[in-house]
Amino acid sequence: MKSLKIKLSRKSYLFLFLLVSIWFMSFCSYTSPFFYFDYSPDNNCFFTVGKALMHGIIPYKDVFEQKGPYVYLIHGIAYLINHYSLVGIFPFEVISLFFTIYIVYKIALLYTDREYAYVVAILSPTFQLFHPYYDYGDTVESLLFPAMLSLIYVLLRGDKDNFNISRTSWVLQGFLVGLTFLMKYTLLGSWIIFYISIFTYYLIHKFWRKIIKLIQWSLVGFLLAVLPWLIFFILTKSLPAFIHVYFYENMHTYMLSNNSFFAKFIESLTIYSSFLRDDPLIFLCGFLGYVYLLASNTIFKTTVGKAIFVLMMIVNAAFIVYGYHSSQVYQYYELAFFPIFINTHRFYHYSFTKSF
Repeated sequence: MKSLKIKLSRKSYLFLFLLVSIWFMSFCSYTSPFFYFDYSPDNNCFFTVGKALMHGIIPYKDVFEQKGPYVYLIHGIAYLINHYSLVGIFPFEVISLFFTIYIVYKIALLYTDREYAYVVAILSPTFQLFHPYYDYGDTVESLLFPAMLSLIYVLLRGDKDNFNISRTSWVLQGFLVGLTFLMKYTLLGSWIIFYISIFTYYLIHKFWRKIIKLIQWSLVGFLLAVLPWLIFFILTKSLPAFIHVYFYENMHTYMLSNNSFFAKFIESLTIYSSFLRDDPLIFLCGFLGYVYLLASNTIFKTTVGKAIFVLMMIVNAAFIVYGYHSSQVYQYYELAFFPIFINTHRFYHYSFTKSF
């Protein structure tokens, strides 16, 4: 019993993180019970399709909406919580922010003391809730914020240990790839470059067992996320409708740029460059943070880790707004840039604490 009490007391910071999450979301998200109504058209569309799903109406086949099926499942659960408002999304947003705080805490622990890590973690909601990119809440970018952060955590831990990544981490990342794939696949840029880079690193060094572990356990996680929906769409004879709406319509209706692949890529990076220059805080934590990262050897143990991180930043930025003109980019799309910013902020903090 004494041992159990000690363990519980050591985990009491998790309760603090939960309270911080509830506090921030109560005043920042329109799904909070403190707000009378969420007037976002996107969120209400998701809620309508989620409600339809709970009544046996099949998304894509019977009702048109182009987001991923997990988005509608979440909103369907929210409908079961409350039939008449989006307050049922509030617990999901609290959980998302809680995991963001927790993962930032784990990242900070890699470089600093526990006391400093608490402070850094509690400040992290600033980035997930950065106005106007997080304007009203209930966006896929916000819900998947901790998923993107978890990938960075795996990279930072791997950089310290010759990229020995555990089976559990591969299963989790495979699952998160599947989850993101079926929520909003334009957020997969960082995972794509991470997997390509780690696979190449293992291949060059002839780490055959690590390659098998990467493929095997990532595939297990991916199938855990994807197979239930594949079976659902096959059984409801809605797989062709899902493929047409979620992939074809998304790529040909929403992405209106007719430029070549290379021109679209440059256009995406131009949008990202403008984004980095628009706000002084973004410029400080973003552009100057990247410069500091490249010039400093205090965070990454290996050049490979540093290179993968920079490539993840570039490819993530390109994927998020790929195929869009600057006038077509909604600001909430750009919230997906911020997980990288959190870590450049951590680098500043680490250098500050090391100097003392």
